[in-house]
Parts: sequence; C-alpha cells; structure tokens
Amino acid sequence: MNRDAALRVSKLADELLSKAADLLDVINSSCSQEERSKFHAALGTVIGEVDLEILEPIYKQFPDLRPPDMEEIK
Repeated sequence: MNRDAALRVSKLADELLSKAADLLDVINSSCSQEERSKFHAALGTVIGEVDLEILEPIYKQFPDLRPPDMEEIK
C-alpha cells in the first residue's frame, strides 16, 4: 500500500472506530443486559479486527502514522 492510501485508510478506520464508540453509547443506554452482552461481543470483534488486521500493518509500514499515544501491538 502506498502512503497516500495508507493515510486515507487510517483516517477512515479511525472514523469507523469513532462511530463504533457512538454505537456503544446507544447500546449501553437503551438495551437490556442480554442485548448489551451480545452487541459488545460483536463490536469487540469488529474493533479488534480493524486494529489488528488493518491499522497495525499500516502503522508497521508507516510508523509516523501511528498516534503518539498508541502502543505497538506485538
């Protein structure tokens, strides 16, 4: 992946993760415990996959794109 594409993918993934956090807020405030557990598991999978399979490879290739407060996943 070239740097321009990596930058665009990184920004879009960050937006996706922000929307996932918004979704979690709605779920936490409006769903039963059973529903929350189910949705939390699904969101955890999505967030983990985005972090591990999309963002981490980009940050390994372009370390300067990694946010300063984010540690490398080894």
